[in-house]
Amino acid sequence: MKAGLDLWAALVAAVLKEADAAGTLKSPLEHERLAGFIVNAWEGAALRAKVTRSREPLDDFFAMLDTFVT
Repeated sequence: MKAGLDLWAALVAAVLKEADAAGTLKSPLEHERLAGFIVNAWEGAALRAKVTRSREPLDDFFAMLDTFVT
């Protein structure tokens, strides 16, 4: 499971690097650190959505993600 999450974070970091090169990344954080945060936040939001049977945690996740990328 760890290997899968690490791979996912590495792929997200690669996309963030592309966004940064295109000038659409608004975060000053290192790509790898931001990618880890995004994966962790998604996993937490997905779990919370299941527990609460609400899509609100997912909506909140995407609203926050919009603060990093235009």
